[in-house]
Formats: sequence, structure tokens, C-alpha cells
Amino acid sequence: LAGLNIFAGGSRTGYSSSNALDRSVDREEAIVGATFAYGPVTVGYQRSIELTGLETASAVQFYQNNAFGVSFNINDNLSISYGEYESTRQTKTAGAAEGGGGTRANTEVTTTANSIQLAYTMGGMSIKVAETDLDNSTYTSGTGSDFEATTVALTLAF
Repeated sequence: LAGLNIFAGGSRTGYSSSNALDRSVDREEAIVGATFAYGPVTVGYQRSIELTGLETASAVQFYQNNAFGVSFNINDNLSISYGEYESTRQTKTAGAAEGGGGTRANTEVTTTANSIQLAYTMGGMSIKVAETDLDNSTYTSGTGSDFEATTVALTLAF
């Protein structure tokens, strides 16, 4: 299928730990995604995960990420695009027992970001504008870690 690009990847990094509570501290990462371009429109989606291998109380067990975007070339000089990103961090709750008679409890916090961009190019000059919103930027709930930003960039090539 013309215009379709599918990708996948993964890695495993082994570590040795002197901490007896960390049964496995190997990190594993995986990603899968696709983009599809048809005429002036391109859409894309990807999903990734990072497994930390940590099992101690209050340790981050994994990050799971989802992202998608769409762009539209209005003409040869002007384009508009939109993207969303969501990342969930799961942390083992202190006191959560692994096996034995305890119950396993975990805490999840999600960070979200979305952005809309506009770019205009003429010759060696480009002007780009982006409006971005970020919620729970440090994986903490509440408005203290929420951000909004407008970025304007002017690029000149000589």
C-alpha cells in the first residue's frame, strides 16, 4: 500500500543489582507504530512501553505511551498539524505485597499533551507557530504541573 510505513522496535538492557528486593532490574522497551500519507494529508500513531523491572515499594514499574498526529499541507508553502501524546506511569504502592498473602496495589498517573502547529515557508524563510497544552507534566495531579505555551519561530537560511 503506497504511503504506508509500519515500524516496530525493542530493546533489553541488563543490569546487576545488589538490592535483594529487585528480583529483576533489566529494562525493556518496545515500540510499534504506523504512518500513512495520502496526498496532502499524513496521519500517524505509535505506542510504546518501558518496563523498568523494579519491584520495590514506590518504584516506577512501567511507562506506557500513546501518540498520534495528523498534518495537512494546504499548499506548497503552508501546513497545519495537530498531535496528542499520552504517557501513563505505574508505580508500585508502598506495602503492596508480591505473592504471599498480600494484595497488589499500584498507582497510575497519566500525563497528556496536545499541540497544534502552523508553518509557512517561502524560499529560505520559515515562520512557525505552535500552541501546546500539557497536563500533569511531572506525573503529579493538580494544576501545579499543567502548562500552556505558545511558540513562535522564525528561521532564515542564507
